Amino acid sequence: MINYLLIDDDVDSKPPAEMYTRELEASSGGALTFQAVKPTDLAKSLEAIAKSGANGLLLDIAFINAAGSDGKPLAYNGIALAQQIRTLQTIMRTRGDGLPEIPIVRFSKKDI
Repeated sequence: MINYLLIDDDVDSKPPAEMYTRELEASSGGALTFQAVKPTDLAKSLEAIAKSGANGLLLDIAFINAAGSDGKPLAYNGIALAQQIRTLQTIMRTRGDGLPEIPIVRFSKKDI
């Protein structure tokens, strides 16, 4: 089984990205599973990724509906998060601490 972590700020949208993940799960015959989380402060998002044990990420590009723990809009987006993840994966390869390498699939709604 392959487990993906969906990071999406707009889980309440119509239709939500989670609907697509359910369709992917169904069409995979159980080979794929998805867990959805909303982005929050950068450190907390990176910690959630590290703790998830996911085999890959499905990552929204625009975090326009997300807020940090202070209630303010996030100071980063999905592109910046993807770059930080790749940086931490490079650190893992060279120093042994960081994030393991996993695929990142970036997406956004057509209207954004």
